[in-house]
Amino acid sequence: MGYPSQQELPVQYDTLQMEDEIAFDTLQKLNHSAHIDYQILYTQRELQNANVKYSYWAFLPSINAFGRTTLTIRITTTANCITSVSLSYVGATLSLPIFQGGKRMAKVQEQKLTRQRLDIGMENLQNNLSTEYSRALASYKSNLAAYLAQKENVALAKEVYDVIQLQYRNGVRTYLDVTVAESDLRTTRINYFNALYLVLASKMDVLRALGEIKY
Repeated sequence: MGYPSQQELPVQYDTLQMEDEIAFDTLQKLNHSAHIDYQILYTQRELQNANVKYSYWAFLPSINAFGRTTLTIRITTTANCITSVSLSYVGATLSLPIFQGGKRMAKVQEQKLTRQRLDIGMENLQNNLSTEYSRALASYKSNLAAYLAQKENVALAKEVYDVIQLQYRNGVRTYLDVTVAESDLRTTRINYFNALYLVLASKMDVLRALGEIKY
């Protein structure tokens, strides 16, 4: 990570804030145009459309205009006279391509095939993005259900621990029962934190599939 090995790394977290960040609207629709990959392909396709149009321009005649002006000045010292002569001309050439051995048609067909390949690439990308979003959303819902179950288990384990500890203080239960209940509570809390991490990680996957996070 590039973090200095001699420097202490403080780890801070807020469980309540993490729980507040779990909520997510699972009804929103996937917008393919929000993805950077789709935007790149779309730009390439628009450029390719311009290439197709440009290849058709090879069938049009070309016109070139030209012109030139020459100014000659003559000075006569004996007669104290200055004369100037200017020469100008303009012209134009018209080129009409008649036959080039099918080169222009082949170029047009090549550009069209390239555009078709980009269309297929965009369609495949949309399918992949839809599949990725469906998979990420299903994982999020599954991890959310597991998280809610673990949260209930923590509450139940805490209640059991409190009851057993109260019974131990009244001489009804042994200290071994308290130790077992405390161990179960700690295990349940660990499972709860793991479920919390998984649901947050799956939420990030859903946001990335929606194109809201780019990395």
